[in-house]
Amino acid sequence: MRPPVKRNRAMEVTKNITNLKNLKQGWDYGEGDIIEDKVLEKALSIYDTISKFNLNCEVHPTSEGGITLVLSKINDDVFLDLEIDNNLNLFLTKEKGISQEYETLIDFKSIVIEDLFMEIENIL
Repeated sequence: MRPPVKRNRAMEVTKNITNLKNLKQGWDYGEGDIIEDKVLEKALSIYDTISKFNLNCEVHPTSEGGITLVLSKINDDVFLDLEIDNNLNLFLTKEKGISQEYETLIDFKSIVIEDLFMEIENIL
C-alpha cells in the first residue's frame, strides 16, 4: 500500500490533468485550443506510469492543445518538462536551477517514453 501523502499527490495530479478537459476554445486570451481526450488519456497514462517515482508534478496546458508535466524531485532544483502535443508527440526540456538562475540541460528534444524513464532515473 502506498503512503497516504504519495497517494494524495497522485490523486491531485490526476485531478489536475482531468480538469484540463474543461478548458474552452480560446481559453488563453483568445488563442488556446481545447485539449482533446487523446491528449488527456496520454498524459494520464504517462503519469500513472511515473507516479511510482514519487516526483513533484505540476500540470500545465499549452496553447496548442497539449499538456506539459513539470517533474522534479522533492527539494531539488532539476526539472523535467515533458510536453505532450496534440499529435501525442513527446518533447523534453531539462533545466537546473530556479527562477532566472537556471541552466538548460536539454532543450525541447523529441523523445520516446523510454528516454523519459532514463532521465527520471538520472535525477533520482
